[in-house]
Amino acid sequence: MKTIKFFLSLIAFMALTFSLPAQSSEQPWYIVDYMKTKPGMASKYLECEKAWKTIHAERVKQGIIAGWELFQVRFPAGSNAEYDFATVTTLKGGWPAIGKLDASWNTDYTKVVPKDKMPLVENTGSYRDLVKTEVHALQDAAFAPENKPFKYIMVNYFDVPDGRWDEYAAMETKLVKPVHQLDIDAGKRVGWLLDAIAIPTAHDTYDAVTVDLYENWNDVGGGGGEDAWKKAHPGMSQEYITRQIEGARKMVKQEMWVLLDNIQ
Repeated sequence: MKTIKFFLSLIAFMALTFSLPAQSSEQPWYIVDYMKTKPGMASKYLECEKAWKTIHAERVKQGIIAGWELFQVRFPAGSNAEYDFATVTTLKGGWPAIGKLDASWNTDYTKVVPKDKMPLVENTGSYRDLVKTEVHALQDAAFAPENKPFKYIMVNYFDVPDGRWDEYAAMETKLVKPVHQLDIDAGKRVGWLLDAIAIPTAHDTYDAVTVDLYENWNDVGGGGGEDAWKKAHPGMSQEYITRQIEGARKMVKQEMWVLLDNIQ
């Protein structure tokens, strides 16, 4: 069985507690696992995740997790890509929820996984390498009503200058979010999220992630046009907007993911 263990020293835990922006225990936390499939094993890996899905479903039923999603990283792609799949496990209940999930790895799930699928679960490492695991903490979000489904997401990774998180967060939530909301209202996207990287706390490349959710392929990367900006911020010049955005963060990378499976 695959295992996830969080070895945090007291110093690291204190760093998490005191450096992470204010977080309600009701706001979701996300465990993001990045996977690289072994050569020729992509289809076998997907079979493996299908077997694991029965375990994730049981965890949802028991209240250990709130949801699970499997994504293919469509772009960037190729043999030199760092990873080609990712899973996102949603937790509610703050930091204690992570401990509850960690403890659940000792549970015997053989009763929920069909016997003919157990070899897939037990040999997970034969199909893929776990490249890295991150914990993201939701800071803000906007969604279309009635839980409108999404299929594609753009994941944007940002480096925030030291000591300027509040400035960055204000830029995202007060300047940019209203434009995202107009795109959502116009049906051009399903939602938008802003996450802080909770673990690792001393990330040397990026500190924040925004996620744009889309229902349709043709909408991906769209929205945020001139008319939307003028409507959201009448009288504000494009030069001023650009300075505010570019001065608050540096984009490290952007990825396009496709939702393959999920449990809610």
